[in-house]
Amino acid sequence: MLDHLKAHHDELYSLFSRLLQTTFDDARPQFADGSVDVLHIDGHHSYDAVMHDFETWLPKLSRRGVVLMHDIEVRDRPGFGVWRFWDEVKQHYPHFAFHHSYGLGVLAVGRDIPEGLRPLLMLDADGQDAVRRYFANLGDHLEELHGVAVQRENLQELLDAKSMDCVRLEGDIVAAVAERDAARRQHARMRYRIVDKLARIGNRIPVLPGLLHAVAVAVVRLLRRVNRMISPRRD
Repeated sequence: MLDHLKAHHDELYSLFSRLLQTTFDDARPQFADGSVDVLHIDGHHSYDAVMHDFETWLPKLSRRGVVLMHDIEVRDRPGFGVWRFWDEVKQHYPHFAFHHSYGLGVLAVGRDIPEGLRPLLMLDADGQDAVRRYFANLGDHLEELHGVAVQRENLQELLDAKSMDCVRLEGDIVAAVAERDAARRQHARMRYRIVDKLARIGNRIPVLPGLLHAVAVAVVRLLRRVNRMISPRRD
């Protein structure tokens, strides 16, 4: 998965972004205090793990810092405590919660709330519901598009497989036709040889021309019948 992500990321964002494969704790010394504008916490989902990640990274957040927490709506899985920590920490900061797709909490921990985020945090109850419905519908639409893309990819793979089958069948047909034509040529050569030999025998034994002629005619008729049997039918 990391290789797939890097192939997409590095081509578009490598001028100002890099990917680190590490833990939250090991990555922390690589960032100066007050330097992080957006922190997305989506690691271990226990209450203690989320609280540890939040508290240890809080000094790294800038004056405009925003923390995103995933899975704040997952309450029925053993060991998941993000929802409980969210319920506690949101009491101390301006916040907004999305409920769809397991939930996403938006927490403005910096003293200077970004201007683009301020209207979201100041919505009344009706406005919050409208925003949640909009993004939930948008997410459903994106999931449908993804499903269609997956189906299209599967159908393309099936079409490619069927195309290869057609190519193989065409090869088999060409080989069969070539084999049939070779058999017809061989049959024609045999017919001419037999007729030629019968004619030579007739010339050598003048007393049997009538009998040999009858035999030759019968042989030719037989060969014609065989030829019709190996020739393609015309409906």
